[in-house]
Amino acid sequence: MVPIKILLIIVFVFNAKLYAQKNNEIAIPYRDGKLWGLSDTLGVIKVKPFASEFKKMVYSSIAPTSRFVFKTDKGFVVTDHAGKIFLPDKETADSVKVDEYQNDYVYIFKNSKMGLVYQGKKIIDCLYDDIFLSFNRSYVVKKDHKAGLINSKGKILIPVQYDRVVPSADNDTKDFKWTAIDGAERITFSDVDIYGLGSPGPPSASGTSRSYTIGGKNKVASNIDVDSLIRVLNKKYNFVDTSYKRNGMILVEEDKKIGAYSTVDGKIISEPVYDEMTFFSNDKGGIALKVKKDGKYGIINNSRKIKAEVIYDNIYFDVKNNVYILQKEGKKGIVVFSTVYDIIPPKYRDVKAAGPIRVSDRWNFGLFDVVTEDHKRGFVGENGIEFFKN
Repeated sequence: MVPIKILLIIVFVFNAKLYAQKNNEIAIPYRDGKLWGLSDTLGVIKVKPFASEFKKMVYSSIAPTSRFVFKTDKGFVVTDHAGKIFLPDKETADSVKVDEYQNDYVYIFKNSKMGLVYQGKKIIDCLYDDIFLSFNRSYVVKKDHKAGLINSKGKILIPVQYDRVVPSADNDTKDFKWTAIDGAERITFSDVDIYGLGSPGPPSASGTSRSYTIGGKNKVASNIDVDSLIRVLNKKYNFVDTSYKRNGMILVEEDKKIGAYSTVDGKIISEPVYDEMTFFSNDKGGIALKVKKDGKYGIINNSRKIKAEVIYDNIYFDVKNNVYILQKEGKKGIVVFSTVYDIIPPKYRDVKAAGPIRVSDRWNFGLFDVVTEDHKRGFVGENGIEFFKN
C-alpha cells in the first residue's frame, strides 16, 4: 500500500503543475513591513519592496501586459511586472492613471490639469483639461472647451482653438490628414502617417474580456432514471423537493430535517440532518449548497464534497465587494468556487475582490484585498498565500 503521505505529495505536485503560473506578465503587489514590491502567484519576490504605498494594478484587456502604480516619498512610480519603469517618481504629479486598454500610456494630473507619458517618456505636459488617444498615435487635447492635436512626437500639430478635431476622409499612405472644425469653418492639417494606410485608432472598449468565472456548469447530466428515483424518495421521506433536479440534486425532508440525493448516480449526498439547505453557487464539483445546523453554516456540493465545515457564524455573498465571505467570531474568510484550493479561513477584518488575473488559458487567478487584524493592508490569493509580511 502506498503511504498516505506520498499520495498527498503526488496530489500536491499534480495540482501545482496544473495551476502553475504560465503568464510571465503576472505579478502580485507584495508588502514586506512598510514597503511594497511585487511577487509571483506563489509569493516569490520579483521586484524587491521599495515603495511606501501601493495604489493600483492594471492588466490590459487587449494585450498580456500589466502595470503597477506605487508611491514613494518623492512621488508616483509606474512599473511593469519586472520592475521596468514607465513613470519615474521624479515626474511630479498629484495623481496618475494608467490607460485601461493600452498600458504604455500613463495620464498624469497636476493642479487639475492633465498630461501624458508614453512608454516612460513625457509626451504632453500637464496643461490640458482632457486628452484622448486618437488615430496615427496622436492625441486630441482640450482646454477651455476648445480642441487641438498633439502628434506622436509631442508636437502641437493643431492649435487648441477649434470646436472639434477629426481624421480626414481622404487619407493616403504618405500623409495623415486631419480636419479642424470651428463653426462652419473647415481647415486641413497634415502629418507623417507613422503606420501607413489604415493606421490603427484608439483602443476599443470591446477588447477581450477577462471575466472571473466563479461558477461551473448550470446543468448536470444524469446517468439514472431520475423520475424513478423521485418515486422511491417520495415513499421514503415526508417531502421531496425537485427544484435543483437539473443541477444534479434532489432535496428530501424528514422530521423537519433536510438532506439530499444526487441525480447523477442516485446515491445519497447527505442524510436529512440539516435545518436549512439552500442553493449558494456553482462549485468545481457541481452545485454548491449552503447548509445550516445548530445555528452554524457550512457548504456542501452534489459530489458529496464538503467545501466548508458547518462551523461558521455566517456565509454570504458580499455584493458590494464581489466576494463570498465566511464569517466567524467577527473575522472574515473567503470561499472561492471553481478552484482546487481550500477555503481561506476567517482571520481578516475586511475582504474585497481585487479582480481576476488571467494566468493561463485554463485559469484566472482570484486575488483579494484584505485588512489584517492589526489594521494593515495586504493581498491574499485564491491559493491561500498571503502576499505580505507584517
